[in-house]
Amino acid sequence: MSVTGLVALKNKLNNKHFLALAGNIVMSGIGILTFGLILRNLSIADAGIWMMFLTATGLAEMLRTGLLQTTTIKFYTGADTVKANNVLGSVWYLALIITALFLLLNLLVFIIVHFLNINHEVVTHQWTVIINWFGVTLLSSLPYSLAFWVLIADERYDKILWIRLLNSGSMIIYMIVLIVLKKMTIDSLMWCNFLTNCLAAVFTIATGASRLKTLLYKTRECTIQLFHYGKFGMGTTVVSNLFSNADKIIIISMLGPAGPVALATYGVPLKLMELVEMPLRSFVGTGMTGMAFALNKDKLDEATYTFKKFVGMLTWLFLPMFIFAFFFADIAVDLLGGGKYTGTEAANIFRFFMLLSLFYPFDRFCGVTLDLINKPNINFYKVIGTLIITVIGDVLGLLIFKSIYGVALCSAFSLAFGILFGNYHLRKHMNYKFKELIIIGFAEMKWFIKRAIKR
Repeated sequence: MSVTGLVALKNKLNNKHFLALAGNIVMSGIGILTFGLILRNLSIADAGIWMMFLTATGLAEMLRTGLLQTTTIKFYTGADTVKANNVLGSVWYLALIITALFLLLNLLVFIIVHFLNINHEVVTHQWTVIINWFGVTLLSSLPYSLAFWVLIADERYDKILWIRLLNSGSMIIYMIVLIVLKKMTIDSLMWCNFLTNCLAAVFTIATGASRLKTLLYKTRECTIQLFHYGKFGMGTTVVSNLFSNADKIIIISMLGPAGPVALATYGVPLKLMELVEMPLRSFVGTGMTGMAFALNKDKLDEATYTFKKFVGMLTWLFLPMFIFAFFFADIAVDLLGGGKYTGTEAANIFRFFMLLSLFYPFDRFCGVTLDLINKPNINFYKVIGTLIITVIGDVLGLLIFKSIYGVALCSAFSLAFGILFGNYHLRKHMNYKFKELIIIGFAEMKWFIKRAIKR
């Protein structure tokens, strides 16, 4: 390849959109592979316990992320050195407080369960596993989370990729060793997760990616400012996570002993939805940074165009993905979970979720934009409404359909409410039409593809 060709290739690879998308594709691929190994090498019941653990820790992680991720991006992006250090130091301080509270809560529950001899019928094996590992897992993931937020604000998607590869790549290597040695159990999987988190924590602190030293520059005023801004975001993110995990919680609660098996089956299409989440997370990350920068410079028109562009591009991108998934859902389920999940509800639920994904871009960007225009309270009310609809719908769905089909169907109603509510309030502050989203998105997608080919 000529020098000119090498330079052109380097320019393509250094594009922030490409790096963000490539990073999410790689990590989602590793995530799907990891999940597939778990499904194939653990019993369906133990796979369900793993998903319950991810649900529990995910709720706590989302509380921390909801308070601080968007807050970090908004106040750190474009700030001078002194302000940036104040912001990141205060972010660290708040993150440590939240983590300490979870550790104390976990310790209290651990003491009650293990030293007061709680009846085993009340605290079953799956809950014992979660109690044992909940707190230490959150603590071990803290430096990685801080590094992730800062690098998103800095738009250093190349570094994000390497750090995520270290974390997830080391886990999959560890899992393969366990499988080869025939030592793969739910307990060894917990150790695997914890140790890989510790490896990423040491790396991000040692390299300065997590910016731990800025803790020295935290200020009371900045901490209070960040908390008051982030509290609605925290509520929104936690409720959003409850919304996305309400299905799992209700399945476990209503189906009793059969819950882990049903949850594992339901988890297969959820994991396959990484095909959608890969580009969605990438474009939301780059779009959110661009809108935050424009809004901080009082350029509402520029932020509005960014909103239209990304929503439209993603909608066009998801259309062929839905068509492909409709015809090959059974093959995808078999590849991920193996024969144990063939003939279950997993494939049809995957098809239904992919149909709904055509509306995900507007819903996701609507929420992000409400946060960025200083209307996090509206976004909070939006997710409260979707959560209420989800809980009521899931319960009714299981009672009526007697299967996880009822839970999946409820997703359409909660998504419709979120879109209608968010659109109503966002239109008060931004001028757009749905037709514009499609037209601008198509034009931007064509331009993006042509530029990628020619560069």
